[in-house]
Amino acid sequence: MTKREKIIVFVMILTIIYGFYDLVLSRQFKKQKQVQVPVRTMVGIPATGMAQTTLNDRKLITEISSVLKEDETVKTSSYIAARVGESWENDPFSAVHDAAAGREETLVTGLDKGKITYNGYVEIGSKKVAIINGTDYKVGDELEIGGYRIVRITESGVVLENKRMGDEIRVPFIEED
Repeated sequence: MTKREKIIVFVMILTIIYGFYDLVLSRQFKKQKQVQVPVRTMVGIPATGMAQTTLNDRKLITEISSVLKEDETVKTSSYIAARVGESWENDPFSAVHDAAAGREETLVTGLDKGKITYNGYVEIGSKKVAIINGTDYKVGDELEIGGYRIVRITESGVVLENKRMGDEIRVPFIEED
């Protein structure tokens, strides 16, 4: 038997011994005796039944609360949870975000003002995705407003094809503040 085989067999034997210990022997040692400590109420009468459970629950809640107050992640989570329900002043996911801000956007001539807004670009590997009017499109997709098809997507703009007239229109990227 080579040295490598001896090491592998030794590790296997150790694993089997540990597994036997964990499954059989440690269960006997893990069983702990439950000790009941008499709980006294404020008057000095021993608490029984529901009163004891309530007192233990209150103690547990107090301990957990004190630990959570010290934890920074809980403070952050609490802040986030509190802010979720509030309305956002500048909601980046809102479709009417730019219109609500009262911005004047100049688009390509030949299109109605505010009809097509290119305000997002994502490139993952060889795939390019353009965000136009809050919807994502790939090359070849037709716009929801109809009559336009995406020909080319770049960081600086999108080239659209007017399906009725056949001409190409370039829509520049509009960067939000």
